[in-house]
Amino acid sequence: MDEKIVMLWYEYLKRSQNYKNYCKIMRSRRSMIGLKNSKHKAVLKKIPYDTYHAWGDIFKAPYEESRKRFLRSMPMDIGPIQELRFSFRADAINVVRRFQKINGRKMRLVELINLFDKAYKKDFLYLRIDLTKHSTTEILRHVKALVDKKKSERSIKYMSFINKQNIAITSQRLMRDEIEHYLKTYDLWRSKIKLKDIIKKIGKPAEKATLNDEDLLRKYRQYLQKAKRIIENVEKGFFPGEYSGYPEIIEFFTPCA
Repeated sequence: MDEKIVMLWYEYLKRSQNYKNYCKIMRSRRSMIGLKNSKHKAVLKKIPYDTYHAWGDIFKAPYEESRKRFLRSMPMDIGPIQELRFSFRADAINVVRRFQKINGRKMRLVELINLFDKAYKKDFLYLRIDLTKHSTTEILRHVKALVDKKKSERSIKYMSFINKQNIAITSQRLMRDEIEHYLKTYDLWRSKIKLKDIIKKIGKPAEKATLNDEDLLRKYRQYLQKAKRIIENVEKGFFPGEYSGYPEIIEFFTPCA
């Protein structure tokens, strides 16, 4: 993955006043229990905890530390398919132990069955495939039909979106230079510099020659709006997210070392 992507993601998040307020509260917290009942509750609602979990306090930690934390927070990709036998035992043991810890008693068999039945209806599609009677082509055709049907469920679409937080680049196509230009425009605007002077500083030669062109000024106003929208998106864990009114395409990236 391009290092510049991580840097841009970080820089946009650093422009977020909401995230700055969130980090300030987390810095001064005494306990998570007390925090939930504090006057800061409205501020905390503006930022998903997953964003803080991924980046931490970027206003105190140096970039390299934040970068490493961000990359470490990404789940290891073990592929879309696993054999159930490799996880069933561990899952069953974890469910039983968690139940006993919460309820203070051993789980009954019917309760274990009900919990697994409920789990099977959620994010995963559990299949038992007969490998002896059918061809690979036939098996794959049936699997595809079942997967397509499962993916069309509203709950799966929602979880698919949520699971992309802090691990996916979301964009029509990732235009890094343009996104960086939006950020430069935003920073200069925040410094109380007028649009015409901003164009003089960072505009292309052809733009600098047409400073009074209304279409050009309108374009730079749009740059500001796009930068603000990207800041809102990274608060929620998506970079750059939808920022120009077009449907997004999701591109997963491989973490760099």
